[in-house]
Amino acid sequence: MPALQVSDFVGKWQVATDQPTKLALQPYIDKYVPFYLAKLLGATLSDDLITDIGGGSAPTDPILVLIWQPFQKDGDCGELHISEGIKAYLLGLVYWHWMTDKRVNVNPVSGTSSAKTENTVNRHVPEPQIYSRWNESVETLKAIHWFICKNSGDYPDFNGQDLLYNSYL
Repeated sequence: MPALQVSDFVGKWQVATDQPTKLALQPYIDKYVPFYLAKLLGATLSDDLITDIGGGSAPTDPILVLIWQPFQKDGDCGELHISEGIKAYLLGLVYWHWMTDKRVNVNPVSGTSSAKTENTVNRHVPEPQIYSRWNESVETLKAIHWFICKNSGDYPDFNGQDLLYNSYL
């Protein structure tokens, strides 16, 4: 599904741009994009979204475009629902898995250990920032769920599931 590519990991989702990183990140995209789309929309609606995107970079069905793109909507009693869009939702979750996995080395003999570099300056991303990306994605999920529920007649196959906030502490 070309809706999320290694080249999309820029800005606040920045990862290294060397070829080994690009090759190692692609399996994360392949694994987590379908999984988190199903969490967001349910199996049937996520399959519809993937089919609609096809070889493109965004859906064409107007109903799916409404939830694909970022939005801000007022709710009831002072609620504000802000979605960064489905692409940002996916970027945040894949980024979180990538960055948290890269903190740990797995050795089949000695087990796991913290990632360490030699002869380089380690300019790691602060832990709270990594967790912020996850939580921003959860906020987007909640906004999209709210929007779909308010417009349930347009999304009869919706079966999204909640994600919980994550904390570094």
